[in-house]
Amino acid sequence: MPTLKGNLEELRAIKLLTDDVEDETVIDSGPIIDARIGSIKKKIVTFIEYIKKIKNEFPFTIEKDIDDRSWVANKNSEILKKIEKLNDKKEELQKVIDRLLLQNIDVPDPGTVN
Repeated sequence: MPTLKGNLEELRAIKLLTDDVEDETVIDSGPIIDARIGSIKKKIVTFIEYIKKIKNEFPFTIEKDIDDRSWVANKNSEILKKIEKLNDKKEELQKVIDRLLLQNIDVPDPGTVN
C-alpha cells in the first residue's frame, strides 16, 4: 500500500514533469528546443534520485527477503511479540486508570457529610 509520503512524492514528480508543458505542443527550433532538452534532462536526474530514494524505503527494503519463508516467519514472530508487549502495557495502564477512578469514587467531596 503506498504511503502518504509516497503519494506526495509522486504528485511532486508529476508536477515537476508538467510545470513547463503548455496546452498545445509546438515544435520549436534552436535555443528553445535546447532549453527544453536541458529541462527534461534535469527532470530525469531528479527522477533517478527519487527512484534511488524510494528503493531505500519500505517495502523495497524487504524485497530480497519477502520470498524467504523463514525470514517472514521470524518477522511475524517479532511483530506478534511486540503486539503482546503492547497489550500487556495496555492492561497495566488500564489497571492504573481503574485504581485511580476507584480512589476518586471513595473520597467524598469537600464539604459533604458522610
